[in-house]
Amino acid sequence: MLWDKLSSNTRRKIRKAGKQKLEIKVTKLVPREFYHIYLQRQRDLGTPAPTYNLFDSMNIHLNEHLTFISVVRKGVLVGGAVLLRAGENWLNPYVAVEPQAQRDYASYCLYWGMIEHVAQEGGRFLDLGRSRPNSGTHQFKLQFASEDWIQNYTFIPVCGNVPERPMDHSVGIKHEVWKQIPLIITNPTKQPKHTQHTKHTQH
Repeated sequence: MLWDKLSSNTRRKIRKAGKQKLEIKVTKLVPREFYHIYLQRQRDLGTPAPTYNLFDSMNIHLNEHLTFISVVRKGVLVGGAVLLRAGENWLNPYVAVEPQAQRDYASYCLYWGMIEHVAQEGGRFLDLGRSRPNSGTHQFKLQFASEDWIQNYTFIPVCGNVPERPMDHSVGIKHEVWKQIPLIITNPTKQPKHTQHTKHTQH
């Protein structure tokens, strides 16, 4: 069983989340409440977020492939994860948890909830999304018996010259400035372009 492959420390944190009255709920739509959590999380990471229109379009056009995993406390959403299914393969492109709930191990509860749901639905492969190598997020995902897959990308500019290091995700002054901007300003008017890095998979 996958549970037995987790470290005792990871299992302890998942159990602790349950003692904090955190529960997993499964729905078919991405709620608007999740976007506010996701927007704040991206701002705190120093990264612009896409508009809610992206999630609204996913609800409409990808509904038969879409599952939303919520982590709630006393009926209030404190975090969530978007899952997309293609046969036996599942992808988690978006995930966010409120800072206070993270201190109560809500992220552990949410990731384990994702893994359990995919297993119950007969999934064989769960892509946990990209991370910068050796980052905190990278190390967190490895706690769930996952494996790294290095994904190669081709950068094609819309116009102008190709940057010298288009895939450079190093944290710099722009990230630090973005973290200080009020959420009302960081709420985007159009979706930015994204690149990806290291993939994590769960079998």
